[in-house]
Amino acid sequence: MVASGTSSTASMKLEAASADVIIAESVSLGALGEASRAELILHQGTGNSISVSGAISMHADSGNASSVGALATADLQLGKLSGAPMNIFLDAIQQDDAVSMSLKLFTDRGKAQLGNCGHAGTTTLILGDKTSAVNQLLDVVDISFSGGIGKAIIEFGADQDTTAVNDLQKVLIKGFRLGQDELNFDGLANVATTAKTLDGFINLAMSHFNMVSGTGTPSTQLKVADVLVGGNDSATYIAYDHDGTGISAIITLDGISASQYKTANGLA
Repeated sequence: MVASGTSSTASMKLEAASADVIIAESVSLGALGEASRAELILHQGTGNSISVSGAISMHADSGNASSVGALATADLQLGKLSGAPMNIFLDAIQQDDAVSMSLKLFTDRGKAQLGNCGHAGTTTLILGDKTSAVNQLLDVVDISFSGGIGKAIIEFGADQDTTAVNDLQKVLIKGFRLGQDELNFDGLANVATTAKTLDGFINLAMSHFNMVSGTGTPSTQLKVADVLVGGNDSATYIAYDHDGTGISAIITLDGISASQYKTANGLA
């Protein structure tokens, strides 16, 4: 679906109201033209699911002489993503262009690419919602903007109640650029730890969020809701929880020094 031309608009909503829906092909959404707007809504129905067999692509391109950017948005509630090498592509070409996807998954796994080499817009990926039960996460997010142009924003809204190490969801983020891209945790405070290995960090996180150690039963222990940061010179590890009921995810920023990340976020 494409909104093509100056100030053009396009919108589509599909809801699995009475039966499961499988979209057998790839899904593409484009806002192409100055001030163009494109919107896609795919929602689960009660007891029914929407699944996409191919990739989901979103693009915004207002043109290199435009004065008003293009905007493409999507609100997706999906049963699962396909087994393709890359499931989601978000790309905003010009500086004022923007692409935003809110993604809620019933089944974890999947990969997303944000941006592309030489492109200058802003891509936003919102993963889950604190108030929703549809809160599974992607495996990998690959930020593919280059140099100091373009911006990727990843918002972690998903709130899990994970209390066992084997059940932890892990998200690998590649290509993150300090000072350029953003991770958002809805205002949670940052807390630093000296744990340097992933296993050591996970063990400390389980203790920090009162899942392993502490006095009393879990229901009487102090509930901790914040963002825990550790790692080493080649990777930053992040654990977070929104409400103190269990770790929501373990996030790895590949190639980002933990000391530099801590400094950039006021932890050093």
